[in-house]
Amino acid sequence: MRILNGLNFLLKSSESKKRIIEQQVKLSSQTNSNASILFWTTHKCASTFMSKCLPLLAKASNKRYFDYATDIWNLGNKIKLKEPFVLETQQDLYKPYGEIYGPLRTPFELDSLNLFRNIFFLRDPRDLLISNYFSQAFSHEIPRHKNQAERFFLVRESALKLGLDRYCISEAKKWTLNHFLKYKYFRENSKSSYYIKYDDFFYSFDNFTDQLLEAFGIESNTNISNRLSKLDGNKFKVKRSNLSENIYSQTRNGTSGQFREKLKNTTINELNQILLPVLNYWNFEL
Repeated sequence: MRILNGLNFLLKSSESKKRIIEQQVKLSSQTNSNASILFWTTHKCASTFMSKCLPLLAKASNKRYFDYATDIWNLGNKIKLKEPFVLETQQDLYKPYGEIYGPLRTPFELDSLNLFRNIFFLRDPRDLLISNYFSQAFSHEIPRHKNQAERFFLVRESALKLGLDRYCISEAKKWTLNHFLKYKYFRENSKSSYYIKYDDFFYSFDNFTDQLLEAFGIESNTNISNRLSKLDGNKFKVKRSNLSENIYSQTRNGTSGQFREKLKNTTINELNQILLPVLNYWNFEL
């Protein structure tokens, strides 16, 4: 009996010590420099390209990387929920220390949002709306999830029926203003945040990589900058030097200010009125 009691004591003691050590490791990792990163952006803001950059930045900053949206997309009908992307918004998937999440293309709130470093990579919403129109109407891949695919065809039909100008007005009211206002709220309620403009990515890639390294807390590193540049590859380099466009390509036209040529003056004026609070806040020219 004494032997059994002794063994039980040792086992309990061992489990207790294990938990104490685990908690010590957890607490020691909870520093501002090790805060997890939420990389917020939107569709049609080079977000697919960023999903290639983020693993490299995670490795350089010694953090784990998670791209839930891509995994949800790829799982398709293996996810049995009617709204598969609701999974991306679940609190339990996000740990406040030691990890990087993104690209996060739609704003959603987390209880501990202020514990994270929030990075915002945003494009002028008027150009964003134009790119989104051509994507929805002509070029976007059909979703692999049945419910998403059904909704996609309805959206495509609606976009084609509305045409570019009416689509932009409709979508600005439906979600664009709200997305950018939520990002404004996130930024203003963050202990740590960083804002990078899409223009720097498209027109000044070296400056863009410098900003990325600073945002992720990585010391300036020529090797990492070169690797990011290689990820950029020829796709965007060609678009920067050749501004012809193909409406059936997902990289149709990445330029800024295209709304001034693509939209009617009356449409531009209406969009400016709808989006004025976020155009001013995020420093986009009227």
